[in-house]
This record gives sequence, structure tokens and C-alpha cells, in this order.
Amino acid sequence: MLLKYWGPLARDLWSVLVRRERLRQVVLMGVVVNNPILIVDQSLYNVRHQGMGALEAVRDAVKTRLRPIAMSSITTICGLSPLVFLPGAGTELYRGLGVIVLFGVAGATIVTLTFLPALTVLVLKIRDRHTGQWDRETAPAPGD
Repeated sequence: MLLKYWGPLARDLWSVLVRRERLRQVVLMGVVVNNPILIVDQSLYNVRHQGMGALEAVRDAVKTRLRPIAMSSITTICGLSPLVFLPGAGTELYRGLGVIVLFGVAGATIVTLTFLPALTVLVLKIRDRHTGQWDRETAPAPGD
């Protein structure tokens, strides 16, 4: 009997919570996805067009793209810090979103600058071993 009255209310509440969680995931993915693309794209460009080896190409890509990645991550973290850490009027509603995005960006930046370069070197070396050299003449330039 109780379920008859509370069932629809619980379903509606669950639907709202699921929608909020999806919003958090979409915002985080939209912010985080750009940094790894910068490193992988520059690494592939270095291998294809500059004739670098896998390790040298990834080192150069990380060195060249470190500043833009750090700047975008630091500005996002600094912009969300007041929302997450300072209590105030209106912060209660968006604090959950801020926490997810803030710590997601921080974690993704660490992974992008540590794990991703190692994985990129591994993939490039495996590809070189199985297919020979990259096809430099037919490979598109970055952004094409």
C-alpha cells in the first residue's frame, strides 16, 4: 500500500538524480577530452612529418603542449575552487558539479601528463614493429 503512493515519487526523484549525474559526466568529459588530443596529435605529427622516433616524438609533444595543458587545467581548477571550498549563498546547488569537475580535471591532467605519454610510446613502438615505418607521404597534417 505504501509503495503505491511512494513508488512514483521515488521514481521521479531517482530520475532527477540520474539526470544530474549525467550532466556532471558530460561537463567533465567536455572539459577533459581536449588535453590528451593535444599530446597524441603532436606526437603523431612528430613521427610522421619530422621523422622522430616514438620516444623522442612523445617527449617533444609533452614539452611543447605542457604549457597549454597546464594553463587550461589551472584556470579551471582556480575557477571552480571558490564554488567547492567556500560556502555561500547559491553554492549548495552546484557544489556537487564543481567537486566532480574540479577533481576530475586535476586527475585527468595528472593522467594526461604521466600515463598517456607512456601509453603513446608503447602504441607507436608496437605499430612500428608490426607495420614498419609510418607512411609519411599519405599521412594528413594535424588539423586536417
